[in-house]
Amino acid sequence: MNPEQKRLIYPQFGLDWEWVRDAVLEARTDEHRRGLMQRSSNVFRTLIKTLLKAGIITERTRAHYAVWLDLAELAAEGDRMVGDEVAEEGIRSLKQINAGKRKVVRKSGV
Repeated sequence: MNPEQKRLIYPQFGLDWEWVRDAVLEARTDEHRRGLMQRSSNVFRTLIKTLLKAGIITERTRAHYAVWLDLAELAAEGDRMVGDEVAEEGIRSLKQINAGKRKVVRKSGV
């Protein structure tokens, strides 16, 4: 949520929502955003890594992504992503659950 969406609560604390907005914009610099992109759990970092690994990032578009991430470093990382192990364990659990269930087959049109 941005400060404008919360503007009704700021007067309770003696704050002007526009001042809060400006303070947030000042604090969220490009350097701050680049720092957030270094987290392996950042959704945009994950998206850029996926695009890079799929060959969708071209020489023409590479500079746009390089502003935020070191693409060579990203390309050198393994293909494993945050949450892969959790997802795989969940799939194994679901397969075990489904293996114990009987199939229900109905004839169509009857």
